Amino acid sequence: MTRTDRAAVIAEEQKAVDSAYYWLDHMRREAAEQLDTLAAASGKDQAALSQALGQRLAETGLRGQPLVTMRVDITDGDERETWYVGRRKVSDSGSNLVVVSWKSDAAVRWRLATPDRPGEVQRRRALRCRGERVVDYRDEIDRTALPRAIAGVGVRPTPADVFAGARKAPMGEDLLLGELERARDGEMRDIVETIQRDQLQLVVDEREGSLVVQGGPGTGKTVVGLHRVSWLIDERGIDAGDVLVVGPHRHSSNMSVMSCPCWATPVSLRSRSAVSGVIRSAERTARAPDG
Repeated sequence: MTRTDRAAVIAEEQKAVDSAYYWLDHMRREAAEQLDTLAAASGKDQAALSQALGQRLAETGLRGQPLVTMRVDITDGDERETWYVGRRKVSDSGSNLVVVSWKSDAAVRWRLATPDRPGEVQRRRALRCRGERVVDYRDEIDRTALPRAIAGVGVRPTPADVFAGARKAPMGEDLLLGELERARDGEMRDIVETIQRDQLQLVVDEREGSLVVQGGPGTGKTVVGLHRVSWLIDERGIDAGDVLVVGPHRHSSNMSVMSCPCWATPVSLRSRSAVSGVIRSAERTARAPDG
């Protein structure tokens, strides 16, 4: 693929990203206007509505991170659909999805697809953005160039067929290596763009009971745990008030929770004394005799 071809693809993706930011700004303005209107009103439901609108407004924040991270082309019967995946769910004025949240079941399914088991995915394109500008891309799965008989449902292609598109696909700058080469500045970053398959499987694990993530220093245990809690809150209905983040000291917890852009739902931190009281109460309840 020539530089001209790549520039044309980037220009095409830029139009979609521009649209996503337009509707994100629209959502932000709408929530802010409703919040201002509600502030001038009165009523018993005002506090609850104000909190809900405040949360909607907070959810449009990106903390300096790009909104759109991926394009996915899928087949639905004989129809082909194109979706964009990103850090926040974005809808237009008609409630049509413009950006699918990375935490949604559909986005997780697309992200877990592999070249040899693509499922409905015809193309999965990782986008490298700097703010609102698309600077590069990488086709991780590209079956659009395969003959229809090979790409069709129910036909198992050979390994050569599966990876033929990958060999021809533009690779661009490796997104993961680019992230790893970034200087460590003490700020917690999300891994929405670079999350690996094994990490995502931990984030969305549905098994009951406790989930323990083990690994050496710097292997991503904390950030995987934070992304999992974010997924549980936004996709599985866990109350943010029921989340307890424990760290070696308060600064660590502050840095982890407040600076990680994966948190779309605002959370509050409690003091150690307040948490200790909750734990002691739970311990007394557990030790109390039945009846």
